Formats: sequence, structure tokens, C-alpha cells
Amino acid sequence: TPEARAIELLFHIQSKSGEKVPFRLNPSQRKYDQMRTHRDLIPKARQKGFSSLGIAYQVIDCLGKEGTRAVLISHEAKATQRLLDKARYYLQHMNGPPPELGRHSRNEFYFPKTESTLYIGTAGAKAFGRGDTITHLHISEYAWWESDALKQVAGLFQAVPLDGTIRIESTGRGRTNDFYYMCTHAEELGYQVCFRSWWEDDEYQLEPKHDWHPEGFEHYFQDMKLKYNLSEKQLYWYWVKLLEFRMDLRMMQQEYPSCLEECFQATGGAVFPDATRRVNNQWTWKLHNGRRVNYLTGHPRSRRVYVIGADPSGGTGHDNTACQIICLETLEQVFEFASPEVDPVDFGHFLTDLGREYNDAFIVCEANHHGIATHSVLLKNYPLTKIYKRRLPVRSGRPSYGFLTSRNSKPALIGAIQECIELGLTIYGQQTVEEMKTFEETPEGKLEGPSDDLVISLGLACIGYLKYERHKYDLRPPPETKTPDPNPNFMYYTFDEVFKNLPKEEPSILPRMIN
Repeated sequence: TPEARAIELLFHIQSKSGEKVPFRLNPSQRKYDQMRTHRDLIPKARQKGFSSLGIAYQVIDCLGKEGTRAVLISHEAKATQRLLDKARYYLQHMNGPPPELGRHSRNEFYFPKTESTLYIGTAGAKAFGRGDTITHLHISEYAWWESDALKQVAGLFQAVPLDGTIRIESTGRGRTNDFYYMCTHAEELGYQVCFRSWWEDDEYQLEPKHDWHPEGFEHYFQDMKLKYNLSEKQLYWYWVKLLEFRMDLRMMQQEYPSCLEECFQATGGAVFPDATRRVNNQWTWKLHNGRRVNYLTGHPRSRRVYVIGADPSGGTGHDNTACQIICLETLEQVFEFASPEVDPVDFGHFLTDLGREYNDAFIVCEANHHGIATHSVLLKNYPLTKIYKRRLPVRSGRPSYGFLTSRNSKPALIGAIQECIELGLTIYGQQTVEEMKTFEETPEGKLEGPSDDLVISLGLACIGYLKYERHKYDLRPPPETKTPDPNPNFMYYTFDEVFKNLPKEEPSILPRMIN
């Protein structure tokens, strides 16, 4: 592209050994340059040089395009300082006459000839987007931003016009961050995913110094060699790096992924690594009381029993209110709903109507936090026998309704889902499966995901299913049995009946019969 030619013509860069060398795009950078668009996501291996390339693009735009407002944001102060040093290095060591610079500070360069500005900042350090316009936005190491990354970049994204450029590059950091979400929803969000693996560059090769053998990883190396057509030098380099990571393949794959799946592997212990969605043409959506829901057509059916799992939220937009419905006879998901805009009282009325529609379904709802308000509506408007009780009534008290969700009780919810999956639970909802895939047990022992409301509500529904299965014969009315009509043309008596019907006043004939 013209920008790439200008970069190689004008700029120098420091090599990894610290030497000043002309800026020549490496194979990964050149391949990206040929396919880049206005909206790109770049999951990558380490040390691919995309931050260097991104800031070079921005400096070129500021030098040659009037009114450029370029912003480059990194995840930490040290990384930001390195980016600023790169920009300064490009400008100080340019071929030809030095560029004219106006005001500049430790995080901003101004180019008076083109009236352009380049700003370099740290995540969370400045709130962009409120009244600003950004023509070129580059976000570095987005997966490593803090948990509120989306809040920090919301204004940035809105400040870039449709013809502006957004480029987001990062090494992987599991599935509990917004970068993973964006890459898995790239098409819907209007982005292109440009994955760059470790083996695409000639740099990652090492001459074997002796006969070597990847002990314990023979099959993995053989598969990798055949799949990516790797040379002996590349395999040996990978083996040395793996030894540096103390044979921790998970860490090696995170830092130097061979494929996109390795880039986004679970950082903790994936709880549902094999979660899959069963495709069913009957799974569709509709508006239910003005809200979009996903459901399985053909349900509810008469004489079928359903259980609803419900996870209320505050309805303020920060957390999803969610519910799931399972058909107990077929053990399949028939309803899925999640929305951040349903308050707990409104959710109580929503569940009341939904439960009645699904044959007076059993409702297992979270009882603590916002669930208190939801239960206050359910207890007034729904059959009490169909609301989950965690404690039955005793002489000294009343029944306790709902499920208390906490760190201590979460394993029970997750165990219920796993048990139902073993029993053959069928899941149709894509959003449910996506949440299950990102649900992890962290090194600290927490069970969580970046968004797990549908997982929690599914667990509550499974709790209800397993409880119903244990007591279904007690809860279902016994089948009616009819006594067959006696044959009017046939008379039969037993000895007991004859003896019972003998006249009381007559002397017994038994002694005479015996004598």
C-alpha cells in the first residue's frame, strides 16, 4: 500500500539488538498490510511488531493528510512510553528534511503543516470520545486491559466516523475479556479478524545444535509439523521456547499461538470445554410482551411439565436478567431470554405470565440480591406449590422460597448442569453455549465468566429438573384405576364370603360337617 511504501522509504527502527536499521515490514506485517480494512482485529503471537506498524501508519497519516487526529492507546504506562519513544524515533531519524513540529508534550505531537495531532495514551488515563473526533484509532494489547475495558473504549469507538480506521491488536488472554468477545462476534460488529501466528515469520527459527527429541510432546510436534508444514529449525525453536516456559504448553500456546483457537484458550479451567449447540430449525425468536426471546416452536405442549430457571438483575444495564426453560419429559432447552433492562419487579410479572403459559411451570429463581423483589411478586401472583422451596415449612416457621446463589452454592449449580448434560440435556441457544464456553474456574477457585447470567439461570433450571426427577412420583397424581365390572352371568363366592354371610342365629353347621 502507499502507506507501507512511505514507511519503508522514510523511517528507521531499532532492531531487537538495538541497532538502527531501515524499517522493513516483516512477513506478518506485509501480509496484514495487503489485507487491512477500516475495521481490523489482530489476535497474534508475541513480538510481531504490530504496535510499531500501527504507530508508523499514524505518523505517516499525520505527515501527509490534513486534519488527521490519531490516537494510540496501550494497556499500561510503560508500554505507552515505549510507543511514544517509537514515534519520536521515527521523526528524529527520518530520511530527508526533518518534519516541522508544533506544540508537543510527553504524550502528544502536533504537525502544523497538516494541522494534525497524534496522541498516545494509557488505558483509563483520559476519557476520549465526548466531543472529540478520531480519524485513526489503534488499540494495543486490548485483551490485557482491566475488566472495565469496554467502558473505557466506548467513547473511543463512537468518536471514530464510519470512514475512520479502528485497529485493535493483542496477544491472547483467555476468553474472559472484551477482545475475545469482539473476535468471536467480528462479523456482526463489522470487523475483520487477521490472526497472525508465530510460524509466519522467519525470525522464529533456530539451528539445532544436537540431536533433540520433544520428549512427552512427540505427537503434538508431529501434528504441528504436518498441519503447518514446519521446518526442523522452526520445530527446534518452538521446543526451546517450550523449555523456557518449563514445559507449560498452555502458557506457550497463549504467548505463541499456532492457530486462533490456541490464542483464545481458557486461562483458567474451562468448566464446559465441550459445550455445543444443537442446530434445530425450530429454534427461533419472537417478541414476548415486547421483549425478544428465543424459543423452540411447538412448546409449550399439553400435559408436558416445564421448569424455569431465573436470574434477576437490577435492570440498570450493567447486568443481564436471564431465564431458561427446560422441558422435563424431553430434557431440552425450549426458551432463552437475557436482557439488561428488566428490573426485578417487572421480572416477577414476566415470570408469572411465562410460567402460566408453560403449563404452570415450576420456577427456580435466585432468592438473594435482586431476587428478593422478584419473589415478592411471585409469591403474590403464582401458585406457591410451583415455586422452588429451599426449606420446607416447620412448626416454628415458614417455607423459604428460591435458591441462594453465592460462591459456596455455585458448585451445586454447575454440578447440576454437568449432571443434566450427562443425562442428555439438549441446548439450542447460541448465546447460552457462548457463555458456557467462557465460564471458567479461576486459579483462585472462583467460578465465573465475563457474562454468565444464562449459565446461572440454566443451572437453576437444572436444579429444578433434578429435584423434580427425585420426587416426580410423589408430585404427579397417581393414575386412575378402574375396577372391572363383574360378569352378571357368572356367580362366584369364596369360602370366607360364604362363612361371613351365614345367619348368626342359626347354630353353626361346621361341627356337624366335621363329625
